[in-house]
Amino acid sequence: MATPVALWTGTPSALLLPEGPLRIPVSFLVGAGRGQVVRLRLRSDAVVAGALLAPVPFEAAPAERPSALLLGLCPSTSLDAVVVFDRRAHGLVGLLPTAAEPVGVVVDAARQVAYVASAGADRIQAFDLATFDELEPTRLRAGDRPAALALTPDGSLLAVANAGSESLALVDPRSGDELARLPLGAEPSWLTLDRAGLRAFVVSRRSASVTVVDLAARTVGRAIQVEPEPVRVLVSPAGDRLVVASAHAPYLTVHSLPDGALTGRLFAGPGAGALAREPRSGLLLVAGGDARIQLFDPDSLLPVGSIPLPAPAARLAIDDAEGALLALLPATGEVAVIDLASRRLRARVDVGPGAADLALVGERTGR
Repeated sequence: MATPVALWTGTPSALLLPEGPLRIPVSFLVGAGRGQVVRLRLRSDAVVAGALLAPVPFEAAPAERPSALLLGLCPSTSLDAVVVFDRRAHGLVGLLPTAAEPVGVVVDAARQVAYVASAGADRIQAFDLATFDELEPTRLRAGDRPAALALTPDGSLLAVANAGSESLALVDPRSGDELARLPLGAEPSWLTLDRAGLRAFVVSRRSASVTVVDLAARTVGRAIQVEPEPVRVLVSPAGDRLVVASAHAPYLTVHSLPDGALTGRLFAGPGAGALAREPRSGLLLVAGGDARIQLFDPDSLLPVGSIPLPAPAARLAIDDAEGALLALLPATGEVAVIDLASRRLRARVDVGPGAADLALVGERTGR
């Protein structure tokens, strides 16, 4: 079902509005199974000293889409859609209606295709980001409930962690064919790949483990035991260290690879839920429950600074094109945009309730 959305971009302070509704004419076309964002703007010549000079002081028009290389995407379980925003203009530009419970998204930047895991429909949906058209979906098995996705750097393999069937499905993203299915630990909830895309690291929150999967051989390897309720992991660029954040532990654990031995702890306070690596400095970025991003030296693991946020972050993404760090704030339904050079808040993008994940076209993964 199409869902038109109105976005307020004016400044309402001290504006004396007339009683009753204002009718603002706007023409737009919404196709079946599509979404449309309409922008509402206050005309500069319509107000003097807070008083309206025109019966219709606003202008409305469908949002213009930027190049696909400037898009950000947030799947929303409240809207059953992917909210698409412009990373440069910091505004919504579209909706991609999905099946029930879209919980994860990854992007093939070369093909400009987004893949969305819809847990409620046991389906991986694909969208052309140049046209916003839906492509042929990948139908998983009944009860799979896909929870997270990861795409190899060359875009040839899509790894799907299925919470319902406790498995990892390896899918050809172009044909939608399932190439292999591997058993995993209890209720896998998240995964990431190493820089080369040779290994997958699958987080099983209920069994407090991270399972290493050899993607080339399509075999399940070591299960690394970690602190209770792990939520995120980050692999070092060299692929020799694994950083694990847990929901309730006040510290992150560092494990050597491939043996999984515990080599260090990093105090970050309780509730750490998002990890990334700053591309130029190599600093480890940790977002937790205290509404800030902490910065740690990657070698000594000592804190070197912090960045305040409007609310706790659940996902971090590096935007090389705009020199920014983006943080998903589920509590406020926003994406905070942080300038990487000044480490100051640049903008806040309203993506609505139920935002479950964040992906950027051309995103630097931070591995």
